Order: sequence, then C-alpha cells, then structure tokens
Amino acid sequence: MNKVQIFIKKTMEKDFLEMTKFIGLTTEEAINIQFQRIMVGILYFAIAVFFLTQQLWTAAALFFGMTVIVYRLRYSRVQSAYKNARYNQQISYSIFARLVDTYLDSRLSLYAIFQKILSRLKTEQSRESLSRLMGRIQDDSEDKEAFKEFASELSVTDNAQNFMMTLYYSQMAPEDKNVVKELGQMAVKEVFDSISEIVEIKSARIEKNGRHFLMVSFILLVGILMAMAIMYFNQVMTPITG
Repeated sequence: MNKVQIFIKKTMEKDFLEMTKFIGLTTEEAINIQFQRIMVGILYFAIAVFFLTQQLWTAAALFFGMTVIVYRLRYSRVQSAYKNARYNQQISYSIFARLVDTYLDSRLSLYAIFQKILSRLKTEQSRESLSRLMGRIQDDSEDKEAFKEFASELSVTDNAQNFMMTLYYSQMAPEDKNVVKELGQMAVKEVFDSISEIVEIKSARIEKNGRHFLMVSFILLVGILMAMAIMYFNQVMTPITG
C-alpha cells in the first residue's frame, strides 16, 4: 500500500472498511470507492466555489449542499449493503439454530447434523462459514474457537455466542436432555430476535428515506426562495439604476 492509498484510507469513516470487507470487497476496492467519493466531492465543491466567485448565490448554495450529499451517498449505499448482508446472515443463523434443535434428538454427531443443515442455509457466506466450522471440528472436535468464530460471522448477538457454546458443550453430554431443551429454547429466542431485527431495519430504512426526502426538498425549497428573492430584488433595483 503506497502513501496515497494510506492517506485515502485515513479519510474513511471508522466502520467503512469493516463494512466493505463484510460485503466481500477487498481493501484495495474499498480505497478505490473512497477515492471516487473524494474526487466527486472535490468536483462539486469546485463548481460551488466557481458559482460563488460569480456571485451566483443560489447555485453556489445548491452545489455546496450537493457536495455533502454526493459524498455521503456512496457511504449510505455501502452501509445499506452491509445491513442487508447482516440481515441475511442473521436469518441464516436462525435457520441454523432451529435445524440444530430439530436434529439433536436424532443422536447424530454434530458434524453429521451440520452436513444435513449445510445446503439449507440462506446465503453463500453462511454456507462457507459452516463448511469452515465442519472442517475445523473434523480436525479437532474440541476446537472451541471454531464455534465462537462461526457465531460471530453469522450473528452480532450475544445469544448466538451462548447458543454455540452450549452446542459445543453438548458434545460432552449427548444424553443430557436438559441441554437439548435449553438449545431448543435458545433457538426459538434467536428466531424472535431476528424478527425484531427485521422490523428495526425496515423502520430505520423508512425513517432514513424520509430524512433524505426532506433534505432534498429543503435544498430545493431554499433554492427556489433564493431565486425568487433575487428576482424580486432585481425588479426593485431596476428603476433605481435606470
């Protein structure tokens, strides 16, 4: 990474790189996106400054506002893609938790249960995560970190970590019905948590779209009012200068 790329990376929002990685972009691709944001922002800002030097106040104000909007727009798109990916991962995790609960009574090994679940997960990313988990427990059935990492890859909730740790310890007491019952209750809770998250994401998206609409409407309204004020001012001043 050269000095220019390092500088561009420093201009990113704190969570920008993390979000781009989660949706499958490389660090280089994230830097390219940030570079495009900066260049487009500079272009709109330069146009605003030009209008300012020409005393075209309405156009200058409009382009200053557009500078902020176009710079934030790409970030909002990445954020939206990240939330959508997280949402799909959470749904996959809920499916995983419910299927695990279903198969636990079958006396199959965890590896065999995971193999049955693999093709039924919602996203390619979740299937890859489960495949990695299966590979690691095949090499070492007591690899606790593999269970933790799988939980963090598919869900951001503490319940996911608790569920996977309980599942990990269930191998050591396969005859314990209380463990199976506890896992079932946790799986149901994961489903309800996912439903709550869906509602929250949809509500936030509606609210966000509303804010964007109001912002654009406000900028347009200010532009129209300023144009009318300038027109009125010119009409008043024309007889005096004449």
